[in-house]
Amino acid sequence: MSKTIVGQIVAASKRRPILLVRGWQQPKSISWAGRRVSNIYSLRKYVTAKFFKGFAGAGVSESALIECDNGKTYIVKFNDVRPDYLYPKTLPNEYLAYRLAKSLVLPVPDCELIWVPRSFIEKNPQLRQRRKSTSPVRSAGIHFGCLEIKNSYTLDHVMIQGLMRSLRLFSKIRNRQEMVGTIVFDTWTLNGDRVANKGNTLLRRVGEAKFDYYQIDHGHCFTGADWTHSQLGLVSGAGNVLPGYQGLHSQAIRRGCFEEYLTRMESVDDIQISSAISIVPSAWKLNDLDKSTLKTFLLARAPLVRSLLYGAFERSVPQSDVT
Repeated sequence: MSKTIVGQIVAASKRRPILLVRGWQQPKSISWAGRRVSNIYSLRKYVTAKFFKGFAGAGVSESALIECDNGKTYIVKFNDVRPDYLYPKTLPNEYLAYRLAKSLVLPVPDCELIWVPRSFIEKNPQLRQRRKSTSPVRSAGIHFGCLEIKNSYTLDHVMIQGLMRSLRLFSKIRNRQEMVGTIVFDTWTLNGDRVANKGNTLLRRVGEAKFDYYQIDHGHCFTGADWTHSQLGLVSGAGNVLPGYQGLHSQAIRRGCFEEYLTRMESVDDIQISSAISIVPSAWKLNDLDKSTLKTFLLARAPLVRSLLYGAFERSVPQSDVT
């Protein structure tokens, strides 16, 4: 590495924390950066919190709406560093699921790592408030942000407003075929939360009578936000979310509809999975055993998704709907 590049990295360390592929840490000194620079083989982009705009949603994560230095607003979930926090895998699940969804070319909003300085927390004391004792403690550090999608509605809101029937909603969703990709993804990652929580499906209004579909909120993938190594080992070959899908998603299911997304999923290899897992920030406390367990789970489960989906499809869909 040239002296010029080393100098740029050292200079940058004075302004912001260096974020490594294997996590992030705040540089203690210029000499530290110079001494370790030969081991830096990639720098991870992140954005910095600038303006607190309120809270978003009613979930256990108690996400905050924050505008960052790139001018965009994100729904931010905070990393709780307490050892007894009930949902310690929320952020690793979110970040890994986002990268896997991107690899399958699924409709997920852009996500970023969000750097929240201590001064930001001090300037916005509302962030220290929590509705419940189980809610995350918000502190300075690296957190997870999902881009706010303007002019959008969660599916539960749409159902409450009665728009599904009145607008014949399914036919008005421009990318409705991508819903089957979500079912493939949720089966692979064993995410049953979208079936139970209609707030994990987002529809953005486009013009007067069209919508774009997004899948959001993946904190409960891999059996949940508190998964353990033994849990993932037991369920790697079991569990199917397809029978739980009703209403909007079920309208997209037809014979052969899964093929495109199954092919994409089956082409994701161990190197891609390892790469996605390896850049989860170390501050989120995903240890080596956690990473190995996740990789084994995803690799073991991928070849089974096809039979899980088509088996459930043949058993549950009326014959008149499968031709």
